[in-house]
Amino acid sequence: NLEYTKACIDSIFQYTEDFKLFIWDNNSEHDTKDYLKNLVEKYPHIVEVIFNDENLFFVEPNNRLIELG
Repeated sequence: NLEYTKACIDSIFQYTEDFKLFIWDNNSEHDTKDYLKNLVEKYPHIVEVIFNDENLFFVEPNNRLIELG
């Protein structure tokens, strides 16, 4: 749900300092993808999004994100 995604990311920006945000998109709906693309354009030095064409569920994306961090 896009509204939950926005609320979560807004909270991170509001309450966190000096961070890099990695987001794994598991083939979300088009409006969420557009929001995430805009976020990367607005904060290219902070936000990195990995867009996936299928839902890989929880474990594999988290393991890959740990490798990036």
